[in-house]
Amino acid sequence: HCQSQEDCYDGWDNDGDGLIDCQDPDCQWEPHCQGQEDCYDGWDNDGDGLIDCEDPDCAGDPGCCVPSTENCYDFKDNDCDGLVDCADPDCSGAPGCACYPEVCTDGIDNDCDGRTDCDDPDCAGNVACGGSCTPEICFDLNDNDCDGLTDCDDPDCAAHPLCNSCVPSPEVCTDGLDNDCDGRDCEDPDCEGAPACCVPQPEVCYDLADNDCDGLIDCVDPDCASDPLCDIPFCMPYELCSSLRDDDCDGLMDCEDPDCFEDPHCLACEPMEVDCSNYDDDDCDGKIDCADEDCSFDPSCLAGWSCQPQENIGCGSTQTASNDGPGSTSLVDSYGCGTSGESGPEMTYSFEVQTSRQVTVRMNPSSADLDLFLLEDYGAGCDPQSCLQQSIAGGTSNESISFTAYPGRTYYIVVDGWAGAVSSFQLRLTCQGSGGQ
Repeated sequence: HCQSQEDCYDGWDNDGDGLIDCQDPDCQWEPHCQGQEDCYDGWDNDGDGLIDCEDPDCAGDPGCCVPSTENCYDFKDNDCDGLVDCADPDCSGAPGCACYPEVCTDGIDNDCDGRTDCDDPDCAGNVACGGSCTPEICFDLNDNDCDGLTDCDDPDCAAHPLCNSCVPSPEVCTDGLDNDCDGRDCEDPDCEGAPACCVPQPEVCYDLADNDCDGLIDCVDPDCASDPLCDIPFCMPYELCSSLRDDDCDGLMDCEDPDCFEDPHCLACEPMEVDCSNYDDDDCDGKIDCADEDCSFDPSCLAGWSCQPQENIGCGSTQTASNDGPGSTSLVDSYGCGTSGESGPEMTYSFEVQTSRQVTVRMNPSSADLDLFLLEDYGAGCDPQSCLQQSIAGGTSNESISFTAYPGRTYYIVVDGWAGAVSSFQLRLTCQGSGGQ
């Protein structure tokens, strides 16, 4: 092993200068001696004793990623496809992963219709896809007028209400905007508990949480009726003040019972539901907002009777109609997703499934600016404030919404006219997954 030239890979001091391999200046230009970990060469390039994927420096390298099912809420690329959480098409139907108008140059299926960039018909007129320049649309994430400026960065949009500088207002959890200037939609702590940000799980009957997103907590939820913790066959000598059941059989539950008047849990509770749209159980009775009888006459819980479904539609349905046609109404101007100005007539359809399905709704207006809204019935009927998603691309652009529909729930699909617009349209509803309707 004695020779005049250093071998930088054998662990010996070949040239007799007392320096071995990468310690020897003769090896400074060898790739594995550069000081930055190469995640594929089998060497400890940065001298920290860790080789390739064992080195934390390689934690984000695709070659060191072990694919698993994408978790849509952990800020990680679990399935190693380079896309994280809601940016991954695997999450297109996950609650809280709203769809947005297609961006024609980012390699992502933004509108959740299974077609990306120039493969999406929405991009047919985009200059990047061979189309021509058109007036700027201020909320579609594309540079329509080819001036290198997109949406609110374009001076043409200076007067658009969505492009004004951030003036804090109450956060709307489903409109794709940061209303209160501290985080958008489900990223905002204010939206914790909001229906659109709730990921349904089986109800746990003893954690003081609404796990299945139906507005009912623990033993108040019918899903817990037969749970041993909720169906105790005997009376206790005293009330447990946060069990959401009548433990001592005196007809009074938890904080309603005098036994609990001084309990710290009850001292933090309001005497009744004080805000019917804050996603909290203010009076600690296990019923949230409109699910609480205290909110029966609150305007935010009565608004549901404003829109009237024209008919019930199912998977595979195609509707050709006009938003001022038979069965339409002209009562709703604003929605809980944060949009107002929908002063045209609206056409509403109801929709239910028998098994969980991935659903895509596409609406193509023929001659005017029609927008598309998805609502869910939380016990107040067709309530425009119970908006889950919206598609408001502007002009005569196609609108699209994708979501996961769950059995036992009623959804409403609303086609409404922006600024009084009236137009014929075609509405198509497609479903993926097994099962019935």
